[in-house]
Amino acid sequence: MTEDILAKRRRFNDLFSVYGALLTDKQREIVSSYYAYDLSLSEIAEGMGISRAAISDALNKAEEHLEHYEAELGFLNKKSDLVHRFERIKRLPEAERLKAYESLGEEIENGI
Repeated sequence: MTEDILAKRRRFNDLFSVYGALLTDKQREIVSSYYAYDLSLSEIAEGMGISRAAISDALNKAEEHLEHYEAELGFLNKKSDLVHRFERIKRLPEAERLKAYESLGEEIENGI
């Protein structure tokens, strides 16, 4: 797999973990089968008893919905930002670390 394909898979797995509950049951099953279990469109179609084209269409719509949710809500970006900030704090000298944690905690409490 190329790096672009892996990056896309990682992104949609991350989006799905954050926003998957907002999809329909069928969309969740298709996205999970495709991205988490790495099944082909044909394998998913056969398992669900519908056409490959229907699976492709449902997957595309689910991907659009996931991207839309992220564009509107930004939870994945916020999560990523927090992870990076915690990683930077961990590398600070011990004397500065507590103050940085407290500052970040205050931001979180006040709704970043």
